[in-house]
Amino acid sequence: MKRSAIALISIIIIAAGGCSRPNYEQSLIGAWAWTGDHCAEDGSCKKVIITDDDTREVFTADGMYLSERIRTGYRLKGPAIYLEPGESGPPIRHGDIISIKDGVMLLRMDNGIRRYEMAGDAK
Repeated sequence: MKRSAIALISIIIIAAGGCSRPNYEQSLIGAWAWTGDHCAEDGSCKKVIITDDDTREVFTADGMYLSERIRTGYRLKGPAIYLEPGESGPPIRHGDIISIKDGVMLLRMDNGIRRYEMAGDAK
C-alpha cells in the first residue's frame, strides 16, 4: 500500500511540474519589435530601442525566422531559440526566453537581456 501511495504521489508531482513549464511555441509566433536593451528580468531597461516596421523580427508557425538581416529556420528547445545555419554546420544559438507575457518577451542574449514587444494587432 505504501509503495502504490508513493508511486501515485510521485506521478502527481511529475505531472504538476510538467504542466507548470511554459510552452513558448504558440506565443512566440508573430512579429516582434526590439524595444529595450540591458534589461532586468522585470522588464525595466537601461536603454530604450525604437524600431520601425522594416526591422521587425518574425517567427512563423512553420518554423521560419525572418528579419532584415536573415531568413532562416528556427527551432525551440525549451526556452532556447536556435536559428538554423542553413545547409551545413551546427545550429546557431540565438537566445533564451525568460518570459513571454501580455505581448512582451524578455530574451537573454550573450550581452544581456533584451525586451521585445509584439508588433501590430497581435498583442
